[in-house]
Amino acid sequence: MSSLSDIRMANLYANVAQLSRDDEIGQVFDMVGQSAARQLGVPHGLAVGKEATIILLATAGPTAAVREVGRVVAGWKGGRQSFHNGHPQIHKPNRHQSPANEEESPTAV
Repeated sequence: MSSLSDIRMANLYANVAQLSRDDEIGQVFDMVGQSAARQLGVPHGLAVGKEATIILLATAGPTAAVREVGRVVAGWKGGRQSFHNGHPQIHKPNRHQSPANEEESPTAV
């Protein structure tokens, strides 16, 4: 699996095909991972010393990833980390800003 688009596609397919059992959802996950790699003739899985092209999802496992379209945490392309989305944060609103000033760009203090 190489992107969140693959998981979204798997989620859409599972919904359209009305799949719900764990084994069905597991097969859908494999469809965008292991089965796709086999069709393309490329290795699938992680191995020591091999370059990894993967995404890390914040889910409980493959079935949860398809059912919930899990949040992407980080990604690697060719063995090098290409992005990291960090941890979710909730920012408190600026209580001193008036509604009329909301459209203005923020200034550093």
